[in-house]
Amino acid sequence: MTGLPERLRTTARQAGRPLWMKFRGRVEALITEHLSAAAHDWRTRDDALRERIEEQQEQIRILSTDLADAVADADRRLNEVAASVDWLDHEHRRISPQIAAAEARLAELERRAARPDLAAAEQADPALAALVEELRAEHARVRARLGTVSRYEERLARLEEKTPSA
Repeated sequence: MTGLPERLRTTARQAGRPLWMKFRGRVEALITEHLSAAAHDWRTRDDALRERIEEQQEQIRILSTDLADAVADADRRLNEVAASVDWLDHEHRRISPQIAAAEARLAELERRAARPDLAAAEQADPALAALVEELRAEHARVRARLGTVSRYEERLARLEEKTPSA
């Protein structure tokens, strides 16, 4: 049975050969024409896609360069701000005790100038004088600290105004 299909194929080929030879040139010409048109269309599309890809790659290169420049600039500015903050922190730590001492001395001078009668009462009762002196010293320290904190906050506000926000 396997020989029969093969013999039928061979017979069909031999019988159809003259007809095939007659139409073969036309069929091949049509196939070639359609394939060359499709190939030209695909080449055109391929060239257009390659051109778009190259444009996109160039835009990506430009954007990545811009981004790298922006990151470098941000790093530089951040380092400048960090250095300024470190300097301000150092100055704050250095000057705070001096400011507090000056505030305390000023408060003492103000107190003596404003209340000469209280100074006489303090001299009469030493326990009262010690208590009042302790209260004044604590009050002066609190004023000095609050003054220092307010100046520090003012400096921070000025620094924040100078640095552009992200």
